[in-house]
Amino acid sequence: MTAPSATTEIAACDEGPGSHDEITGRAFTADSLGFVIQDVARLLRGSFLARVAETELDLTVGEARALVYVSGGIGMRQTAIAERMGVEPMTFCGFVDKLEGRGLVERQPHPDDRRAKQVVPTDAGCVALSRFAPLSRSVLGDATADLSQEELEVFRTALLKIRARLSAPKG
Repeated sequence: MTAPSATTEIAACDEGPGSHDEITGRAFTADSLGFVIQDVARLLRGSFLARVAETELDLTVGEARALVYVSGGIGMRQTAIAERMGVEPMTFCGFVDKLEGRGLVERQPHPDDRRAKQVVPTDAGCVALSRFAPLSRSVLGDATADLSQEELEVFRTALLKIRARLSAPKG
């Protein structure tokens, strides 16, 4: 007897409430939407890290994300950037500590609140951004090479809607 594949519905587990995806009506498998999204994110992170390892940038995916969010959030408080990234303030602080230690960002007093800090990219941080942005585009280009521009736009729009819905305040 052969073992069932990840996409095979397993009869013994295909019974009762909760055994099917309420959105698609299909049995839960490794190809269910939530699992696929997680798998693709993990594979993209791994591909990006492999490309970064080929350079001297020496950034983790988290550090790279933090640098991108810092560059897009100039004038924002650290806590606001952490919230936008979807990470705890202490996690963001760890990323900033490492980026600051490499001279890629610096903390500055916030102009409107002397108790708060804002994080801004340094010139070296902007150079690093300009160097790993093509790596990210290359990884995404490879991953989406079999999709048409129309499919990519539909996919991007769907993901943006999902992110917005999940990010919206509850209530």
